[in-house]
Amino acid sequence: MNRRTNRPKRGEPPTRTPPAPAQPPVEGETEVWQELTSDELPPDIIPPPPSEIVAERLERAIARAESLWQAEPGLSDPADLSGAEDASRIQLLASLWPFSELPSAVLLELAARMQEKRFAGGQKMIHQGSRSRHLLIVTEGTVEVHVQAESQRHVLARLQRGAIVGEMGLLTDAPCTATVTAIGPVSAAAISAKQFRRLAVRYPVLGSTLSHLVASRLGQAPVDTLAGKALHGYRLRRCVGRGGMGIVYEAKHLADGRRVALKMLSHRFAYDLDVQQRFEREIQICRSLSHPAIPQILDHFTAFGTNFMVMEFCGGATLDQLVGDRGPLEEDLVRGIVGQLANALAHIHHHGVCHRDVKPRNIMISEEQPTVRLMDFGLATSLASCELTHYGCVLGTPRYMPPEQLAGQRVDYRADLFALGCVAYEMLTAKPLFAEADVATQLVHEPDWSLPLADRIRPGLSTDLYQFLCQTVAVDPRRRVADIEKIGDSWSQRAVSP
Repeated sequence: MNRRTNRPKRGEPPTRTPPAPAQPPVEGETEVWQELTSDELPPDIIPPPPSEIVAERLERAIARAESLWQAEPGLSDPADLSGAEDASRIQLLASLWPFSELPSAVLLELAARMQEKRFAGGQKMIHQGSRSRHLLIVTEGTVEVHVQAESQRHVLARLQRGAIVGEMGLLTDAPCTATVTAIGPVSAAAISAKQFRRLAVRYPVLGSTLSHLVASRLGQAPVDTLAGKALHGYRLRRCVGRGGMGIVYEAKHLADGRRVALKMLSHRFAYDLDVQQRFEREIQICRSLSHPAIPQILDHFTAFGTNFMVMEFCGGATLDQLVGDRGPLEEDLVRGIVGQLANALAHIHHHGVCHRDVKPRNIMISEEQPTVRLMDFGLATSLASCELTHYGCVLGTPRYMPPEQLAGQRVDYRADLFALGCVAYEMLTAKPLFAEADVATQLVHEPDWSLPLADRIRPGLSTDLYQFLCQTVAVDPRRRVADIEKIGDSWSQRAVSP
């Protein structure tokens, strides 16, 4: 498409439109101003008109939004809210998280469109596998939530007044993931799925509110509403882990019966493009790595309104669980775990990747060989690519972060060395090196901080382990000089048995 510009031809002097004359000052006004016209602006910053295709798509999108919002016969107007029943609905919504965080105007709209529904004892209010028809808020009585997973019935909860049900099917527009049954007579305030979605067109915050509600419920127990569901050729069995960005499920590949792990991006990030980019970057980084201590990415897909990645399953226990159960670990066991982690970190550093979140919870002591796995590359970054983290943004777990990372500065492989030293210290003592509340004060505001003497860390601590701690847990990155390749070669062959 040709664009008209005011740029001069090559070799010709630039021409400028003379400025408009200054307006005469108004009496009593000291500021003299000059009206600017678009002709005086540099051509580079004048946006071109949209193309015909873009303009047509924009017009269709606006028309669709308006048609979705057109009132249906019988819909009440928020201005007509009156009476004790309406006031009671508004009060109920305002008392329930996450609706309590909505603006009052949105609460009024929701309350205006709610109707009372009554259910007899034993009646199914929501059917697993059917499309969501309503969002329900229990006002009287008790309901039971259960799922049918692999021929077994799992009761997830019994809920009473204030319980919100039907949110998953409404958010994802997928079949409902659980059955809700009335235990005795039940009354509920209901808003139809169609009306809720039309409100969400006008108030996008409603979609975000619902996504936070869904995120707060998934992954809280081994069996949740996704148990037994078949997604993209994988059947979910149980939740095995929950972190800041996602939930990990054990699943079975339906084609060959292979046991896999499905990492699901939390629904609370459904509207966070930055976190979604991080999730995609984690997939790309892990696919670029090939090491026995790093889980392999097998697949990825989208379902239930969020993103999933499929990884090889790693059984066993996390390192923080092992230390919590056994207390301080034997020195040879510490060397074996550190050695295998050092090998994994050396591999990713050679590929220009910094993990940035090495901690006991992200280290799996596997039931099978190899015994140590480095997990969760959600905060990993490729040092050769553009950094997604903005300057001054702190991501990670503070007690395992070096001063430069705590300060929100760009970090390199030496941040992983610092974290590895903190992990080794915790294995030797069964206590973190830094308290969560004091780490920033100790490292950022006390540049002279140094590691305690060997006998104060652990009586009889071996020289090689203390030297390793000194060469990793240093405030100045230039003093983190541990040779992890050498350590990996010499220590990784030590027996590691959970």
